[in-house]
Amino acid sequence: MVPMPSPPPPPPIRPTQPLYRASKSLPPARLPNATIACNQCRKDKAKCIGGAPCARCRKENKQCIVDENRDSRRKVALKHKLETLEQDRSLLIQLLETLRGEDQVKADRLLRVIRKSKVSFDEIRRCIDNDFDPDAVITDESRLTRADSQQHLSRSRSSSRLRVMDVKWLSDNPRWKVPAQPWTSVSDDDDFVSHLVSLFFTWHNNTLNWIDPELFFMDMEKGQLGAQFCSPLLVNSILAVACFYSSYPEVFAEPSDPNTRGMHFYNEAKRLLDEQQGKYSVTNLQGLGGIYTWVCITGKDRFGYLILGQMAEQAQHMMKFRDSIIAKAGDQAENTTRAIDVTTSGVYNFLPTACLALQRALPFKKPPPRHLPETHDPKDTWMPYPVQAEPVQAHTNCLVNALSKLGCVTWDLCSFFFSNNDKLPQSDTEKMAVDIYTDLQQWTEEIPECVSLRNVPTPGVLDMHLRYHSNIMTIFGFIQNPSTIDKSSPAHRARELRLSSAHELRKLLDIQRTKWPIECMTMSSSQFSTVALFTLLEDLDNPSSASAFADTAISLFSTAKRLQLAKGMFRLVQGTALQKKIRLSPEIRNIFRDFDEVVWVKEDKEKFSSLYPNFAVTVQYESVGEAELDDFLEQWDTLALGDHGTPTPDRE
Repeated sequence: MVPMPSPPPPPPIRPTQPLYRASKSLPPARLPNATIACNQCRKDKAKCIGGAPCARCRKENKQCIVDENRDSRRKVALKHKLETLEQDRSLLIQLLETLRGEDQVKADRLLRVIRKSKVSFDEIRRCIDNDFDPDAVITDESRLTRADSQQHLSRSRSSSRLRVMDVKWLSDNPRWKVPAQPWTSVSDDDDFVSHLVSLFFTWHNNTLNWIDPELFFMDMEKGQLGAQFCSPLLVNSILAVACFYSSYPEVFAEPSDPNTRGMHFYNEAKRLLDEQQGKYSVTNLQGLGGIYTWVCITGKDRFGYLILGQMAEQAQHMMKFRDSIIAKAGDQAENTTRAIDVTTSGVYNFLPTACLALQRALPFKKPPPRHLPETHDPKDTWMPYPVQAEPVQAHTNCLVNALSKLGCVTWDLCSFFFSNNDKLPQSDTEKMAVDIYTDLQQWTEEIPECVSLRNVPTPGVLDMHLRYHSNIMTIFGFIQNPSTIDKSSPAHRARELRLSSAHELRKLLDIQRTKWPIECMTMSSSQFSTVALFTLLEDLDNPSSASAFADTAISLFSTAKRLQLAKGMFRLVQGTALQKKIRLSPEIRNIFRDFDEVVWVKEDKEKFSSLYPNFAVTVQYESVGEAELDDFLEQWDTLALGDHGTPTPDRE
């Protein structure tokens, strides 16, 4: 290849007046030679003063190439770097051999150094050689005493061995460090319990906000039974739900059975709930919320709906006797007030969304909107866990207030559309849909800037906007053939508006998937994804809607690998699409096939006791099977996907 000519030299710069006049007795200044001569100067045995290109090559219009590997000083640096890498490699091998070895005491000692201390590689080497005491460094963590070490050594070898070579576990640093006992008898592993609790408060409670983290951790860290803001019932219900956010082997009650995720903690929480015999308390109400979440996740929402009624009853009792409960709290009156307000606000905000998902009327009258002081406390922050990132402002009270107003609109939606099983008159449906849509638009105009999508969103903020779009798709899903001739009416544009919300929801799910690990997607996103998929089914001839359907289906597909109910939701959408004989794009066909091959097994349909509604039947009024999930699966889980995207009888 002919070398490209170098650009012509720049025009000479007019010399400026020197700052001082050089003495005539001084010799003229010499430009230093380059450390490494370019290849052309070396070939010509000429002096090279460096540069890119050098002056000589530029003057003679020749290609200037410098071989930096000829620099002896670089060779020394490279040799030192290789020696350091070899030392680090040797350390890694020693580390693996120690962790894989039979000396559990030494392995535990080494892990304490790695996970709890800011120590150098040399100190880790000394620890491997039994020449380093980790307690000499861990001076700022009083809980890591020798007694703690002895307790840690008493843990089950089987569970710790499963995690000992897990890179995620080795680098895990839970945001909150809490003791396992006396709160649960399922595990005495403080690190594992801290891991689960940190997951719960990072991802789940951030969307519900019915547990005050500061009050909860204040009592849990003390480790004293009888505390006001922490109880074994509450802790076990939290751990049961958090198991769905974790990939640790201990999350399964039976290691060989993926369907037992969190079951051991749930069983203990349920036993403790039965022992309470309906007693009213803040922690009992919060624990009911955790139990409800777990049974719904596992596809047992028929039982979950009964628990929802108990939650409503407990919340009503809490508000009715609020003043007397606070008066009896003594010096804890301020904290008790705060706990009651946070818990009841969170529950009241959650109940409408839960009833919307199940398409049931709410079990009591709509309460007035709650308003917490919007303080914008700089300490009120959120940060992802276990991924590492800078904290952002959570604006928790602003979020709760916005959710309260949105909950009131959802309350009206449920009360009108789901109060009875009769099909409503078209005119009444359109009028109510327009009224609710007007309220939703007003809500978007009034939400504080700090919890809008224009700022860095937290999971709670994203979840709130997903709720908003789910409401729009639901109300306008009831209007398939608008009767109004007023083209400016939202009812006339029902199809356009619900499809627009489905596309917006897809964008929000993409933000979740891009920003955070897929296993950290909020539980409620499954419900919102399902509503969007049913909405997009009617527009799959549109390439844009087909693309949005595929992306949303991938989100639900990913969640279905962890959550039994999400698995049923996906099957419901898939079965409905096949029943309606919708011609599917190759991408969607591949997603459906992957679901059949990777996620769904025939025995799954026996695991549901679910009244989760078929949106196509209950909202869009289509004749495509049974209205409830378990009945639909019993009747229609015999279809498979044909080669051209049309249904065929399932092949045994």
